[in-house]
Amino acid sequence: MNDGNLTGERELDPNVALGAAIRALRERASLTQAALDERAELRPQSISAIEAGRHEPTWGDLRRIAKGLEVPLGRLLELVEELEGRQS
Repeated sequence: MNDGNLTGERELDPNVALGAAIRALRERASLTQAALDERAELRPQSISAIEAGRHEPTWGDLRRIAKGLEVPLGRLLELVEELEGRQS
């Protein structure tokens, strides 16, 4: 079911959209996945798994990731919503 998209376009999976948003912001900040893991105080390979859509982060993880990216959490979530609405 596709409640939020009245145009009939397919929406991007939320975990895939989250990973894409984190990747875009990380690359904009010129950070490696390992560097963001460290900044966000996450286990090694966490960002890799999140960006690939294999791991769904906790609320605390999201807050630490946003802080590590030096962006407001709201901006990260806005970008996820933008990407979710794009046709895949």
